Amino acid sequence: MYPQFFGFHKLPFRLRPDPDFLYSGKEYLQARAAVIAVLRSNVRVVLLLGPPGVGKTLLLDDVLHEVSGHFAACRINQPHISATELLQAVVMQLGTTTVEGDDNHTRLLSEVAAALDAAGSRAAPPMLVIDDAQLLTGATLVTLGDLLARAPRLKVLLVGQQDPQQSGGGLAARVIVAQKPRQIHLAPLGPEGARAYVEHRLTVAGGGGKELFTADAHAMLFQHTGGSPRLINVLCEAALHAACLRASGQLSAAEILVATQDARWPDALAREKARPGVDSHVELPAPTDDEQPTHAVAQLLVSLRKEHLATWPLAAGRISIGRASDNEMRLEAPFISRHHCQIVTAGTVSTVEDLG
Repeated sequence: MYPQFFGFHKLPFRLRPDPDFLYSGKEYLQARAAVIAVLRSNVRVVLLLGPPGVGKTLLLDDVLHEVSGHFAACRINQPHISATELLQAVVMQLGTTTVEGDDNHTRLLSEVAAALDAAGSRAAPPMLVIDDAQLLTGATLVTLGDLLARAPRLKVLLVGQQDPQQSGGGLAARVIVAQKPRQIHLAPLGPEGARAYVEHRLTVAGGGGKELFTADAHAMLFQHTGGSPRLINVLCEAALHAACLRASGQLSAAEILVATQDARWPDALAREKARPGVDSHVELPAPTDDEQPTHAVAQLLVSLRKEHLATWPLAAGRISIGRASDNEMRLEAPFISRHHCQIVTAGTVSTVEDLG
């Protein structure tokens, strides 16, 4: 309802990464320049680190587009894979027919390393790119080290969260390689950057450059979000709904305060602080008393191969599904996208929408 009220032709604060809304603030530009410079140097292992929701995946997409002619990139988007599955995924990305994708890890490692070396000698050097790398197991990180030792032209770019409280000191301390990896951090937005980020997204969505958020609204936004773009999106979405319901053409601190009472806000904060476990398959929100299966329109059944993982009642409303931590239902399974799909239930009808 609010897009029509404010004259937007696109939703300005959707959580799914969208390059059309890319905001190149100073934090982003500094990290982008640093990653590209290090990739073009002799450094073989690069870690792009940052807290949840700061835009690491958007930055990764941007960087890979910039260096596309300089590297043959093998991109892995499912970090919950075994060491052998990682090698098999590299085989598929290389498109080579010289490697037998069997389950013999030792033979597969040798043949993948040889294929990487051969690929690097024919064209641009190979680069293995892994997003959400903090979820990699220790065995998979050891395999990465083995690949680096066997394929001298291989580069590795790992993108993930840096959590000093994580067992072992976080991702940087867990990477097992012969040489120290280069770390680059993407920081949250500062107060001015957060304001510019909001205004940029409003303009791209068709806001016409109007100042919809007052100065006190921007101040309160930063106070509650700490400059996390994902949290800013959640709070701004709820605030625009609140302003529309009140027929207010401008958002003040009052609308931001109302937005913090939205049911999605505490959920977003909880997911932002959550550190998903390496062995988890599915993470579901706890049902409230009003969402028991007996009151549900339908049941969502989640299974992997023949293993039943979860049953969740579909009550009225929306539930998003994917690997990213900002989904209502997180699925840590192979071939699940960061933002995979959403289910919208209205009346007795539940509709599944692909999120690309």
